[in-house]
Amino acid sequence: MQEFREAIEAKHVNYVFDRRRVQAHALAAEAERLLARKKAAAASTRITQALYAAPDCVSALIAAGRYNFFVNRIPKAKEYFSQAHSINPRANIQKELGWISLEDENYSQAISLLIDHLQRNAADYEAYPTGATPRVNPAAFNAHCVGRAVGTGRDSFRWSQTPRQ
Repeated sequence: MQEFREAIEAKHVNYVFDRRRVQAHALAAEAERLLARKKAAAASTRITQALYAAPDCVSALIAAGRYNFFVNRIPKAKEYFSQAHSINPRANIQKELGWISLEDENYSQAISLLIDHLQRNAADYEAYPTGATPRVNPAAFNAHCVGRAVGTGRDSFRWSQTPRQ
């Protein structure tokens, strides 16, 4: 135990467990489970409690963003995801930000974010462009993708390509 203490002191690690942040994370995880079961009202309560306990808890901000996206409050969801991204730029929210970019008809940014997400989570079929979200106009999205593929060459268009080796 003494060696562990010395190692921490030598590196000057001053990490303090914040009880409120731990509670907020647990509430956010519970809210995510409730959202998965489509219980938005109960999830909203947990998210409110989590954000009250620790307003800068990344998992609570992500849960709030997913809840607002779930109930179709896109600007509010974008705000929560932006806050989470500013606190932790490595937060895994590329898929959600990609969907929001699709909602805003910013197709090139959406493609970039969704490709980034799919490189990390290749088995997430929900993020593929074929019917990813019913709210997106598929004809406009496909026209943009085809135009981008034709305009920039086959190599830059990765939706239909096999992974490079």
